[in-house]
Amino acid sequence: MDIDTHGICEGSLRYSVQLLKEQTMRCRIAIALGAAVILSVVPQATLLAQSAPPTYQGDPSVYKIIFENDSFRVIAATWKAGQTDQPHSHPIASVV
Repeated sequence: MDIDTHGICEGSLRYSVQLLKEQTMRCRIAIALGAAVILSVVPQATLLAQSAPPTYQGDPSVYKIIFENDSFRVIAATWKAGQTDQPHSHPIASVV
């Protein structure tokens, strides 16, 4: 009695190739969905930051302007234990 191992192996290989193609497609879909989520969240976060007031206006109980002129503004920040920030923005890209 002869056993057709060639046919079994060939069928197994086709099944493995099909599984690999399906897994690849699922990965591509997951990456595309992830990218779509990121691209939809980033603009909203940017809009929120642009519409939020600057720190010293967003939470005056924490932020105090201690010096200001035409070139720069010095703000002191003091948080009490357990206190969190209110929504605010940093309109100029420099915070020291």
